[in-house]
Amino acid sequence: MRCFSKTILLLVLPTAFLIGLGDETQSAPPEIQTIFPMSIQRGQTAEIKVAGKNLKNARTYHINHPGVSIKVLKDDIIQVTASTEVADGDYDLRVLTADGLSNPRKIHISQLSTVIGEEKSDDFSTAQEIAVPGAVDAKFDRAADVDWYKFQGRAGQHVSIACRSCSLDGSAQPLVFIVSPDGSELMHSQEYSLEPTMHLTLPIAGEYRIKVVERAYRKDNYSFYRLSMTSGPRLLAVFPSVVSKGVANRVSIFGFELPTAQTKFADFARGIDFDLVVPKDGHQEPGGWFLPSSLQSRGFWHSQSGVHGKVWLSFSKHPVLVDQDIFNDTRPTAQEMSAPCEIVGQFLKPRDLDWYKFVIKKGESLSFRSYGDQLGQQMDLDLSILDSTGKLLTSLKDIGSPKGRPASLTLNSLDAAGTWKASADGEYFLLVRDLYGVSVSGLDRQYRILVQKPEPDFSAFAYPIESSINSGISLHQGCHAHISVFIDRQNGLKGSVDIQAVDLPPGLVAQELTIADGVSAGRFSVFVKQETLATIHSIQLQAVATIAGKEQIREVQSVTSVRPKVFRLDHALIVGVADPEPFSLTVKPQTNQFVAGSVVRFDAQLQSYGHEFKDASKLKWNTAFKDAKNKALTLDNPTSKIAVGSSTSVLQAVIPANTKPGIYSFWIDATSLLVKTTNGKDSADNPKKEEKPVSATAISNVLSIEVVSPSVEPSIKKNES
Repeated sequence: MRCFSKTILLLVLPTAFLIGLGDETQSAPPEIQTIFPMSIQRGQTAEIKVAGKNLKNARTYHINHPGVSIKVLKDDIIQVTASTEVADGDYDLRVLTADGLSNPRKIHISQLSTVIGEEKSDDFSTAQEIAVPGAVDAKFDRAADVDWYKFQGRAGQHVSIACRSCSLDGSAQPLVFIVSPDGSELMHSQEYSLEPTMHLTLPIAGEYRIKVVERAYRKDNYSFYRLSMTSGPRLLAVFPSVVSKGVANRVSIFGFELPTAQTKFADFARGIDFDLVVPKDGHQEPGGWFLPSSLQSRGFWHSQSGVHGKVWLSFSKHPVLVDQDIFNDTRPTAQEMSAPCEIVGQFLKPRDLDWYKFVIKKGESLSFRSYGDQLGQQMDLDLSILDSTGKLLTSLKDIGSPKGRPASLTLNSLDAAGTWKASADGEYFLLVRDLYGVSVSGLDRQYRILVQKPEPDFSAFAYPIESSINSGISLHQGCHAHISVFIDRQNGLKGSVDIQAVDLPPGLVAQELTIADGVSAGRFSVFVKQETLATIHSIQLQAVATIAGKEQIREVQSVTSVRPKVFRLDHALIVGVADPEPFSLTVKPQTNQFVAGSVVRFDAQLQSYGHEFKDASKLKWNTAFKDAKNKALTLDNPTSKIAVGSSTSVLQAVIPANTKPGIYSFWIDATSLLVKTTNGKDSADNPKKEEKPVSATAISNVLSIEVVSPSVEPSIKKNES
């Protein structure tokens, strides 16, 4: 799997708002940087060291499974117990404090007994012993660190070795070497594999050694890895890895010493064929690990009783065309294809080519979108269109990020995609190859290609606002919170997109957000009632748009920060309810429709929590008004402050006269000086301590108003009067 990293562009309050206002009292949400060890054995208890920022006074630590319990020993040390019913897999650990919710960190729960890596194991002669089956959680403690391990093996024994870091939120890129009892190198991992997985049959009995190094000789705070070893039955792959919901799908499984047959990895023989009954709905527990650019379909884990390993299978909404690898490697033997479909293929041998043929009429178009790199493979897919004579017509380009996407959303990849239009009736060919395929092949080298007529479509993503991008989404009692939303408009999608909350937990109230035509981003506002209990919730947002006269609903995916500049994709949007901010601001328009050049008025309410205002609240209006040429406009003469002592007020501003009609969203920031209130009694002997004023900022709810043409001006003027 491939790690990725980008940065977030910050929207910062003008410095004039912050000068001379004293110390900041804004809550600082916690940030988990590392946990170690990062795994625990089922049915066991382990102490885990948590390192990060703002971890004091942890209210609760949370792992997304009811069979896992956590006891806080110290702010940075927790005791985790996993019941025997917890399935093997990766789970998210978060901490909620009075100030907010942290980012997640992966913790692995397994049936394997795990030891901690010893620093003295940096030499061949001091190799640390590992049981088979078993695992070790370790770190690269310095640049160019080398870790050695040893295990006892039998002649003819099948052994599988895996070394993970990236998918456990680490930064290490390990290389693994296997040394036989006679001291010779038996096998080493491929350089293209960022998380090596090796399968071998031991040639002789004796003591084998494993050397693990960081391929770039780097070391940072996240240079940890998990090395695991298993023996006996092992599931390697399922093909095809894309299935249809709620029906039996014919698939092949591959592995070592499987219960009904034995499949050798080296000869690429077909595995065991059977009908896999697919559930109607996928499950994410324990959740998968996805790039933000990956295919947004749900799926499920397939495993077999008594067999090590599991494989992620995804759902397809189109007919699945399975690559007939041994037949379609030349143009004369190309496999027939018709749109819409989803091709699922494999590159089982070096320089493998897959050919598909299709018939299309002049002027018709097809859309192609491939997935390999986006699914975590080190793969560079090339898609070429050829005519009936074999003449190359075009090669599709790599996927690029859409205009306006946030820096946290890495949508560009080495996968090819594009739309092609036929210039004449006839038979054409699609040639698929991996540009890394000169030396790379294997059962896991699977790809997907969506083939369909080009139609407008979209994907939706949610992520924390800029100020807490390295933490989780924190909601504060009695206050408003914002969640950033991005719409990836595909194939010329027009019209507005509505963002809605689905079945919010009690105490949470959300406003529907309309992202106008031509706009790709907005802020979704959630209000938390003051009496809401402080806890962690999973919420779901959906995006609704009209395409070809039909309402289309898409699940909003959650982009989660796991460490600075590194993000991953989750289906669930996890939020934490924390203590109130010093104060809140709520605004309500007196009407929702306005004509350009008219005055907008809002009823504003300030509410303080355990604090007293000592100065006027200074306002910043965050707007997105545009003229006919899409040039940004700002409101004229907006109210700049709310006087001290005023809990309610009327705010107003003038919409620029050249604003083009449309729906616009905006919000208001209020910055003020406050002091904490005390309950102590004043007396001559015990005077009340004077608190030092501190500065705090509150964000209002997000407002959507409509600017209309002058033809409806009379009714609006009546509403304003």
